[in-house]
Amino acid sequence: MNRVLDAAAAGLGLGLTSPLLAAAAIAIKLDDGGPVFYRQRRVGLNGREFELVKLRTMEVGAEHKGAGFAVNEGDPRITRAACCGDFRSTSCRSCGMSSGAT
Repeated sequence: MNRVLDAAAAGLGLGLTSPLLAAAAIAIKLDDGGPVFYRQRRVGLNGREFELVKLRTMEVGAEHKGAGFAVNEGDPRITRAACCGDFRSTSCRSCGMSSGAT
């Protein structure tokens, strides 16, 4: 019974969020034409490797450019699509769009 309820809840959640995910994927693709997904090998419990797949928010090859950017200065590796979707900041560094956050 719990398995059926979990599957139904997951299906409902996916159905409700799929338009938002599709819009984010389109924005990422239109931003720079690069891949929509970012893939990375990670190590989990007991040293077992797994592949992480998520929507790409940084430019292609950003992991090779290193970190070290101050949070308040903005990270030039972040894509415009990701910046405009970040509602924690008051304005987008790339396009100047205001998110209305305070």
